[in-house]
Amino acid sequence: GYSFYQNINLGIYIFISVIVFIFLGLSNSIEEITSERKNLLREKLLNLRMSHYVISKFIVLGLFSIVQVVLYYLASSLILGIKGMFFPYFIYLLLSAVSGYSVGLLISSFLSDTKAIINILPLILIPQIIFGGAIIEYEKMNKSIKLVDTNPIPEIVQVMPSRWLFEGLYVAQAKLNPYDASIGSIDKQRQKIKKIKGPELLRQQNKIYKDIAIKTKKYPKEKYTNQYLSLSVSMMDGKYLNTNKNIFLSSYKTLFKKRYSTFCYNLLISLFYILFLNILCTIKLKYFYKE
Repeated sequence: GYSFYQNINLGIYIFISVIVFIFLGLSNSIEEITSERKNLLREKLLNLRMSHYVISKFIVLGLFSIVQVVLYYLASSLILGIKGMFFPYFIYLLLSAVSGYSVGLLISSFLSDTKAIINILPLILIPQIIFGGAIIEYEKMNKSIKLVDTNPIPEIVQVMPSRWLFEGLYVAQAKLNPYDASIGSIDKQRQKIKKIKGPELLRQQNKIYKDIAIKTKKYPKEKYTNQYLSLSVSMMDGKYLNTNKNIFLSSYKTLFKKRYSTFCYNLLISLFYILFLNILCTIKLKYFYKE
């Protein structure tokens, strides 16, 4: 029978999901500004704020993306047996769609003819696939594309939203599922009671053992975790601890000598990427969008 725990294709599913929503965001937005060129130029002559125009497009496209993400997750979780991961998937797949239509709006502000869209879409999407981290291992890429040979990840990869989105969702599935999240919280309790001595220590240890029994019964490991994702993230965590460098697919990242979870770290980078693209689009429409 089917086993979510032994599903070897879950990592590819996560990567394809990210690419699908980047593509949906691109295809939904890349004609938006081009098709409304005349109206937009007229509004510009009336000194209407371009930032309001971009925000309105952002909100409308976002509402469509929310519906698409929810339907996609419900269907895929039913087929694959994903349990208790709605919010991590919702956040990262929605960010994938938002990244896609942020790029699409920016590209659309440069186009004057819709015929060019057919040629531009593959040029944007193919690098997301190649440099996303699932198809080609970064360590095995051509070293000549690196600016610094000692860097484990080529610098060009860092500007690809698919790289951050895939890693964030991959690690979330491995570490934020109900089973691992419960065990993680119990491990934190173990760290707290290390300084306790005497009968109180024994009482706290017994309480932790009971919590472990309750949690493992409530969230069976075989139904909530995937052995391949858990193993790969654990291996990368080992490299991260040994080298003290940011390793792809490790569950923690270091920034300014502080440790952050990969889920939050990649989330902030993706939000910064989206904000930067929309600021560029607004500047283009306000100062450089002409007949």
